[in-house]
Amino acid sequence: MTNQILSNDDWSRYKKEGFLVTKFGNLIDYVMNWARSGSLWPMTFGLACCAVEMMHTASSRYDLDRYGIMFRASPRQSDVMIVAGTLTNKMAAALRKVYDQMADPKYVISMGSCANGGGYYHYSYSVVRGCDRIIPVDVYVPGCPPTAEALLYGMLSLDDIENHLLFLRDDEKCRFELLVDIFGVDYPDREKRFELIYNLLSVVHNIRLHIKLQLDESDIPPSSAKMFSTASWFEREVFDMYGIEFSDHPDLRRILTDYGFKGHPMLKDFPLTGYEEVRYDIEAKKVVYNPIDLSQDFRMLDSLSPWEGNIGGTLAHMIALRELGNVVLLDISDGIPQGKALDIAESSPTDGFNSGLTGTNQYKDIENSDAIIITAGIARKPGMSRDDLLQTNAKVMKEIGENIKKYSPNAFVIVVTNPLDAMVSVVHKFSNLPANMVVGMAGMLDSSRFRYFLASELNISVEDISAFVLGGHGDTMVPLINCTSIAGIPLIQVIDMGLITQKKVDEIVERTRNGGREIVDLLKSGSAYYAPASSAICMLESYLKDKRRILPCAAYLNGEYGVKDLFIGVPVIIGKNGVEKVLEVKMDNSKREMFDKSVNAVKELFRLISKSMVL
Repeated sequence: MTNQILSNDDWSRYKKEGFLVTKFGNLIDYVMNWARSGSLWPMTFGLACCAVEMMHTASSRYDLDRYGIMFRASPRQSDVMIVAGTLTNKMAAALRKVYDQMADPKYVISMGSCANGGGYYHYSYSVVRGCDRIIPVDVYVPGCPPTAEALLYGMLSLDDIENHLLFLRDDEKCRFELLVDIFGVDYPDREKRFELIYNLLSVVHNIRLHIKLQLDESDIPPSSAKMFSTASWFEREVFDMYGIEFSDHPDLRRILTDYGFKGHPMLKDFPLTGYEEVRYDIEAKKVVYNPIDLSQDFRMLDSLSPWEGNIGGTLAHMIALRELGNVVLLDISDGIPQGKALDIAESSPTDGFNSGLTGTNQYKDIENSDAIIITAGIARKPGMSRDDLLQTNAKVMKEIGENIKKYSPNAFVIVVTNPLDAMVSVVHKFSNLPANMVVGMAGMLDSSRFRYFLASELNISVEDISAFVLGGHGDTMVPLINCTSIAGIPLIQVIDMGLITQKKVDEIVERTRNGGREIVDLLKSGSAYYAPASSAICMLESYLKDKRRILPCAAYLNGEYGVKDLFIGVPVIIGKNGVEKVLEVKMDNSKREMFDKSVNAVKELFRLISKSMVL
């Protein structure tokens, strides 16, 4: 049975009866909607702290009863399942069983980052990385923990915005009769680019309410002009500024810009200067439009230059001091590389080096480079993990890799950008360089930190400490205690001598894992750059001078360690041919398990990148 069987009068009367939970497509759905109009019976599946926030929605502050929503303990009495918290593999079968016991039509709300994708426990072997792998999810509520307001919005978003507004306006317990504003927010990098926010006011209850509606660029929400007298004006503003259209609007046209204006000024990719200059011509006695040339077509979408940071400048200075060759600094920000190059060059008379330094914003200036060190990308901020940088920096690596392929197809490339192991893979794919000519500065930096912490604790020279750190550059790195020695004496024997305790070694291992975060938290803005630059220089010098040093780097594995087609931190020999050999180190079962966990973490990062770009 289709929609057309209902007459217009029936449909109008039906819409006034309350809000819809499902879209009617046949007589059964119609009857179900009529019976459940203004009613929703969620069945809880609380697993963690998110469940506490879920309970808050039923408290007096939010009071779900006024929305006709009542929690039920039985799946046979429920039409919505709310999954709140971490879902383990052992729980998955029970979750599916409970879901299958719910009567159709039924819906699922995934609440919080743990339910959405595993959250903090994403890389645990026992955790399901998102309940949508077990049951179909209709609404995702973000946050860790998510707020009760977010869950309430998720429940209401099961219905369309028009019926929500009707309910909130007409229900005696709501009485949100004033629409104060409608405004938009543009998130270009999100799958659903726009957020449309309705600001409602209940004078009777003295309450304000914000309702957010997420939209794709192609979505056309219904106009609320017939419900609120102020909506027509607000929707015209949103249309003018963001280009969001509203269906059934009585007069949808521009209101703040001229009718002939091209584009929508509040979009983040809108040209800064426009395409036409508007001015009043005294002689013609009218407003005229003159086309102009844009010096810069579009602004950068990031709040900071994606190539900001200090590693590049530090590297250039170190290369010049060691006279390893002439240096070209490349950055997208006009003036930055030129200024840094000039500043370093002006120190040459004092420091006594003759290396040439050039700053540029053009990729063509890297043509025929012998070696390229990539430091581009947004830096970590306090509270961020390396993985938080994933998508933004992957796009930067893609662009750089394509230009390396174009201008320097024979270069040796060292990648410093985080999350490092995944970024090396992206550069390798898009540069089309042989795998032995692309490496990541992973284990070098981690090993350097490990050696320093040990030297500080033992109060001896860092030159007498030899150590290796394997695995991914991050929290899953694997310090090899059995390969660590002090002046040739194995660390195990040093512990037996009483110079250091096993507990202190374990603390140093943990500090090494979090070495980067420790610096980020101290700096407040930016991340480490002296130690990363020094590590990259060590790798570069071994290549340029054919030193054939054994260094821990993120190198390509093709069967070594049982891993294929993946870049990860292992000891390698670097000489004039790049990575000349991968050395396989024996590990005990515990270290092997840690290494495999690190490998899986890197694979997951690369899988996430593959979702957003063709690799």
